Amino acid sequence: MPGAVFVDGMKDPTTGLRRHAAKAGLSLGCHPDPGPDGHWGPAYLLRREFDALVSNAFHWNVLQPDGPGRWNWEPSDRAVRLARELGLPLRGHAILWYQMIPGWFTGLGNRGLMEKYLVEHVRAVVSRYRGKIVSWDVANETVWPAHGRADGMRADLLMEAFGEEYLDLAFRVAEESDPGAELVLNEALLVHRDQAPQRAAFTGLLERLAGRGVPVHSAGIQAHIGWADGQPMGPLDARAAAGLLDWIGDTGLGANITELDVFDAALDPDPAVRDLEVADLYECFLDGILGADCLRGIFFWGCGDASSWYNTYVRRVMPGCLPHPDWRSRPLLFDADYRRKPAYFAVARCLGRAMLAGVEQDPTQIVENAGV
Repeated sequence: MPGAVFVDGMKDPTTGLRRHAAKAGLSLGCHPDPGPDGHWGPAYLLRREFDALVSNAFHWNVLQPDGPGRWNWEPSDRAVRLARELGLPLRGHAILWYQMIPGWFTGLGNRGLMEKYLVEHVRAVVSRYRGKIVSWDVANETVWPAHGRADGMRADLLMEAFGEEYLDLAFRVAEESDPGAELVLNEALLVHRDQAPQRAAFTGLLERLAGRGVPVHSAGIQAHIGWADGQPMGPLDARAAAGLLDWIGDTGLGANITELDVFDAALDPDPAVRDLEVADLYECFLDGILGADCLRGIFFWGCGDASSWYNTYVRRVMPGCLPHPDWRSRPLLFDADYRRKPAYFAVARCLGRAMLAGVEQDPTQIVENAGV
């Protein structure tokens, strides 16, 4: 980008990617890496590069692990405190997710009690952080056509107990508890090839929720992208991603890319070559979506490579997805030492092109953006 200065170690927050994203009309954030001292680090980099953060400290089985009303607020309170210390807005992920429902809730077996505790949970969490969490993933991964339902919904505990009513309840209670927060329906496998049924199930659900007046403000689009067929989620379909955003825009909803990274296990084993392939994939994806009017923000699922979920969760729980036990993924913009990689500069180029495209559409922006 003309006039942009990218120097590793620079602590001036006006020179990072966040500045260029803002000129393109976007928020740019990440899920921060946990530091050994209990903080998120490095603080200077988070402030320089991002204007918002997202934390997954808000899962139900973390906040109420041992029974109704037996709260463990420490992880979520810490996340809110750390974001405040950094001076950055915070997104909360995720209030309802089928993988994170506490055992005590699954054993209730009584719809009335389940509704009571679900409503109490949503109300307590959103009310506690009213004005402190700017955006909530109210529900996560709610569709799954492979389960065989005609509506494409995931046949999980909440769906079996309530039908889609659990989403109506959760979003309405969240809106009542914090009318100022953005409420997001977050979903996986929406930008991948051969996942047309997933996209159809998601858009169908959004249409039904809108028809019932459920206050969904934004579609959350996970984007764990890759090139090859061999990865669990399938290869990126940039055209399908752009088409989905066009559809979302036509409905009047906003959209956020909520979990962006690159699954690199099928890429070149040489880290230097792989870094270039990862950069190309970011560029292919972002160039296809940055012109979407509905797009509000992009959030990377991690900051430095060492703390990526591919190097932690996937390595521990799904080791068969990685080429060999010593494999270290390099899926993010910064390496393990927080040095900028080719992916960083690819993202910068994409944001620069998006900003210039906006200027071409609105010539009055030329003066405002002259300092890029």
